[in-house]
Amino acid sequence: MLSDQLSALAQRTAAGEERAKAAESQGRDALTAAATEARKSADDSAANLQLAADTAGDEVTNWWNGVQVAWSARAQKLRDDIQDKKDEQDAHRATRRAERADADADAAVLFALFAIEEAEYAVLDAALARMEADELTQ
Repeated sequence: MLSDQLSALAQRTAAGEERAKAAESQGRDALTAAATEARKSADDSAANLQLAADTAGDEVTNWWNGVQVAWSARAQKLRDDIQDKKDEQDAHRATRRAERADADADAAVLFALFAIEEAEYAVLDAALARMEADELTQ
């Protein structure tokens, strides 16, 4: 059910918020492990999202497919940038990298907020469409 998906989204958001708060007090090793786990989880979610879109076929709008493609490209660029920067030792470069990482994190959160609003609209629109279809078939 669509409302269950929104509930799962809210739970996942709360869990992410807790991990972000905990990250502020973790040491390098724990933070590295948490980041690695988060990357794996994001990769798994992206694969599941792609599978869901592939199986939905024509029912998935071109707009949503475009969002997925754009987000996947952006996520891959972020991963590539992070990997490229891992070996930087210079303090100035590390500071600039941290500032870029903060900006990227802010952008990702804003995108997630947008996605949540779109998901809410999509759930309500789907419920309305189902109600209208049920009324017309009676």
